[in-house]
Amino acid sequence: LGVPYQHTRLNNVTHLEIKEWKWGRFVYSMTPKGEEQWHPDVCLNIKGVLRATGNFFNLDRVAVIHTKCFHRGDSVCEFVVNYAAKKFWRRRILKILSVLGIAGAGYATTQFLPLHFSLSQRLSQILFFCTYFTGMGALYLGLRHFRLLRHIGQYNDQNRQRSSELYENYKKLERKYSESRVLEELSRRLNQATDPHELLELCLNELHNRFGYARSFVMLLSPDKSRLYTSAIRGFSEGKEKLFQLTLKYPSHKGHPEFFANILDTGQPSLLTDMEGFKKSLRQENQKLVDFMGVQSLIVAPISDNTEKYGLLVLGAIEKDRVLTEEDLQMAIHIGQLVTLSFQAATNFEREKSLRTLFQKYVPAVVLEGIQSLQGGQVAPRTCQISSLFVDLRNFTPRAEKFAPERTIEMLNHYTAFVTEKIAAHGGIIDKLAGDGVNAFFPESNSANYKDDALLTAIDILAHLPDLEGDFFLRGFGPCDLGIGLNSGTAT
Repeated sequence: LGVPYQHTRLNNVTHLEIKEWKWGRFVYSMTPKGEEQWHPDVCLNIKGVLRATGNFFNLDRVAVIHTKCFHRGDSVCEFVVNYAAKKFWRRRILKILSVLGIAGAGYATTQFLPLHFSLSQRLSQILFFCTYFTGMGALYLGLRHFRLLRHIGQYNDQNRQRSSELYENYKKLERKYSESRVLEELSRRLNQATDPHELLELCLNELHNRFGYARSFVMLLSPDKSRLYTSAIRGFSEGKEKLFQLTLKYPSHKGHPEFFANILDTGQPSLLTDMEGFKKSLRQENQKLVDFMGVQSLIVAPISDNTEKYGLLVLGAIEKDRVLTEEDLQMAIHIGQLVTLSFQAATNFEREKSLRTLFQKYVPAVVLEGIQSLQGGQVAPRTCQISSLFVDLRNFTPRAEKFAPERTIEMLNHYTAFVTEKIAAHGGIIDKLAGDGVNAFFPESNSANYKDDALLTAIDILAHLPDLEGDFFLRGFGPCDLGIGLNSGTAT
């Protein structure tokens, strides 16, 4: 053992060598052969073999230190093995002395046997001792052999366990990578989709096809917030119509909580694996839904935020060996958050659209776009040329005194709608509505012909005044006579 030697090869990739040997310490190295590389697990296996060798020989202590590694940028993988072998040599010396003692006792017995023993008796005595020593040697070798097999089995078990752990870690990393890819794709679609129901369909497709959820569907909250209804389904080959017709009461009633409605109320997702025990605690309406799904494990995640509730995402597994875990729950939570963002974006878009439509009745689109592009919400003052238009409904005060307030407001609504429509058609900006007075202006920045635009607006109002007056007579408001004033100049 004390002579340095070089091993020939290992998988035609490496040279193995004991580079240094001292009492209680030696250095073991692996050098790559050529430009090929070996897997990092080879280094771990070599460390395990060196430790197992020390255990096999019953050494007092074996410490393997991985000082250099080819995979960390070194040119060689090097292991320093420190060991203590006092017990090892003490056992060997005791065994040798015991064997020598037994042999000496046997020899002395054969030498000092009485002379009257026959030759055959002496030969049989010698044969007995030879058989005894041969049997003891065979027994010792057999024990060593079984001990070696036991250590090899333990080492193989450790390798299998480690391989299983590495495989499980690989599957987890692969799943996380797939989840991140799916979430990235869904986030990109979220920026492009205008209808959240499109994103719902895409999410269910990914959950069903890529992640293998056997049952998945989405329940949304009705507009009156009284029931949950089924919006999208995946994995149900039969009975889709029945599931679409199934609805659940909302909100959850105190004292008789509905499981699905309660999850939407609290915003807390749920993972269920004991379906039989779980169904016993449900009310009849919820039991029908769970029975119809026919799953072995179930996940329910809310589609909601702190201010608004939209619905539920439900995932199920029908195979007994495919039990949903916390990783599946986290995936459902992320999908639910993405869908929630989609609904928020759609709600904000509709709200902005309504506000824009309302503003455009009084403010031209070019002004509205300028307001939306403001930085810091402040308008810098500027001076420019404008033309002002003033419109007044004559004899408004006497009529307002005769009419009821509701009739007065009705008359003003028809009058202002008529005037503001003509102003907006020529690019004017409504400055104020003060009773029956309408004040608008036409800035030079909007049109070089701002004076003509103001004049054309006045002409247009007068040209269509008979239409407004006819409407006034039909509604019982009386004659309609307008006063119009124009002026141009510098304004700030």
